[in-house]
Order: sequence, then C-alpha cells, then structure tokens
Amino acid sequence: MLRTLLTAFLALAFALPAPAQDDYILKSGDRKKLAKAVSAWVDAEVAQDSEDRLTAMDAIQKNLSNLKKKLKDVNIFSALADWSNALSSERDYPKQKVGKLVMVPLPGGSEYGLWVPKAYKPKKASMPAVMVLGDGGATGDAVLAQFSPTFLESTLVLIPDFQGVTADDLLTSVRQRILFTMVLGTHRLRIDRSKLSLLAFGSSTKVASSFAALAPHFFSGVSLVGGPKADDLPVPNLALFPMEEHADAEAAVAWIQALPARRLAITEFEFEIPYQEFPAGYWVLATKFDPKDSTPDGEVARVKISIDRDSNTVRIDAKHVYQVELLLNDALVDLSKEVTFIRNGEPLKMTFQRGLGNLFEGFRRFLFDESAVFPVRVRSIDIPVGK
Repeated sequence: MLRTLLTAFLALAFALPAPAQDDYILKSGDRKKLAKAVSAWVDAEVAQDSEDRLTAMDAIQKNLSNLKKKLKDVNIFSALADWSNALSSERDYPKQKVGKLVMVPLPGGSEYGLWVPKAYKPKKASMPAVMVLGDGGATGDAVLAQFSPTFLESTLVLIPDFQGVTADDLLTSVRQRILFTMVLGTHRLRIDRSKLSLLAFGSSTKVASSFAALAPHFFSGVSLVGGPKADDLPVPNLALFPMEEHADAEAAVAWIQALPARRLAITEFEFEIPYQEFPAGYWVLATKFDPKDSTPDGEVARVKISIDRDSNTVRIDAKHVYQVELLLNDALVDLSKEVTFIRNGEPLKMTFQRGLGNLFEGFRRFLFDESAVFPVRVRSIDIPVGK
C-alpha cells in the first residue's frame, strides 16, 4: 500500500521560500486554528487513515467558513504564508532518536541513514537538511565523520544507500531512492524543504548532478566534492539552481549554509525534458511531449515560461511539447482576474476558482513540501505546434 501510494506521488513530483512573519494575513489565533485542522489532515494522509482524514476535512471546512466572514474581500487561498504554516506547524511528528545515525527502511529493500541533531524541536520550527550521496554509496558513520560538530548540531542529514547504483540507473534506482528518501523523511521530520541541499562525494557526484539537472526544483543547491559533474547535462536546466565543485566537506558546508532558500515562484525560466521519468520543472508538468529518443536530430523537448504580472499573462513557448499542466498561485498571477496564456503565439483566456482540493493535490505532488501552496490546478493546456 505504501509503495503504491508513494509511487503515484513520485510519478508526478515537481517551493516557495519559508514565509516571513510580514507575509501572514491571518491573525495569530486564526492561523493556529487553521494549522491545527490542516496539520491533522496531513498526519491522516501520512498514516492513510481515512476516518481521521474526513474528520480533519470537516474541521478545515468549518475554519474556512469562519475565515470567509472575517476576511470579507480577501480570498483565504491567497494567504500563501498562512497555508504554508498550516501544512506543517501543528503536525504530530513522531519522536526521533537524536545524536546518532539510524538506518530507516525504504520500499524495495533499500534504506537511508538519518541523523537528527539534539537541537531538533519540531514543535518550535523546521530545520534545514542536507541529502548526502556518499562515495561508493556509503551510508555509515564514516560519512558523518566528514562534517563538523557545529554543522551536525544544526542540520538534519539524510543519506540514501547508493551502493551498487551508478549513473546508468538514473531513471530507475537513483530516482526512486532519492525521492523516496525525500518524501519519507518529510513524513517523519519537520524539514525546511526550501533549505534542503544535495551534497555528493567521489563516485556519486555524476549521479547527483544528473538527477538535480533533471529535477532542478528540489534542492536549494548541489555541492560536488572529490568528483566532477556528469557530461551532457541539459544546459538550460543548469541555470535554474546553484551547483559547484568543492575541495572538501568543510568548503561544501560553508557554501551550502550561505545559499538562499529555494524558490518555486519564478516567473521566467526555461527547461529541457529528455525523459518521461522527469516531466516536471517547477510548477509546470509536461503531460504530452516527445522524449529524447523520439525527436529528430538529437533535439530535446523544451519549455520556456515568461509571466507578465501587469497584464496577467503567461507566455509558454515550447518545442516537442504538446500539452502541459500548471499549478498556480497568487505569487505568480492574480487569480481573481482573467489570465491570458500565449501558447507558441496563440492566446487562450481563462478564469479560475481557487480551491482546497487543488491545494492538497499540489502539496502531494511536491512530496509533502509545506511551501508548495497552489490553490489552482490547470489540468490541460494544449500547446499548438510552433511554426
């Protein structure tokens, strides 16, 4: 059951930075009430408890009804920071063993190493995390020994087992182990997903760079120690996330800690889609496109996005991509107004209703990332073939 559920999430997987206090719209009391109801739904979703899920949904709907009266002309689904807080701040996180490395099983018989600092207090705040791919796929204490005590006291560390896995397994084992580690780690820990970085050592650097280049929205940055990045990475994708090679773990950690929070609400970007297994870039999911082995002369499917907030227009220029699905919020466009989509030069005008179901679907797709707040899901936008 768990494997089936997670596989469905990974097939769709695609973050806004952590909200600042000034971004909140709700008063603290109302924000806490909403968080209690929404976090209860998240816990029920994690546990796959249908009865608790229904109970939580009833509580959420009552909250929304009360908030609609209080907010008057403000749509509750435009309160992105409040929803981000609601998805994690009141969750009932399981107790963790702290100050020691423990091994956690993954579907398929693999596992990942988990380090939780003694300073981890999920009821107070989320914590930055780093996913580490060890040299030779190692997961043991020798991997942790490369980091300073100061770093280990302030950062969650997740180490998927990559022993026997190579770059040839990118579309299968590599993808599955990284994404399963990410979602199961988020289930049990209050991770600040906007500050989740990827750090690879030695033989794992090519695997790490390949994955990140195909899913540039998952990490705040990628550090490579003792090995190069892979060859033939999609060039447009490399502009979408920071990646550097470092001499040792100390230099890598210093660089990671200085990285800004990962953002999803970017309004101009371009990405290539070589493989069916990696169809998404940020809030755009290609649902019909030609993978690399189906395009002529080595061409690769590509999408270019540009948003003009003043005219509420989303421009989509694409090649070898014929249909996309979009997740939208009010950080991207004004959802209270008509939105114009220019698809390879052809206009399409649409209006939307923000909704709870769409918000939760986006949250699932982003593998339970609390910063993924998208109350509109545009399920199908056809892209005319460009001239």
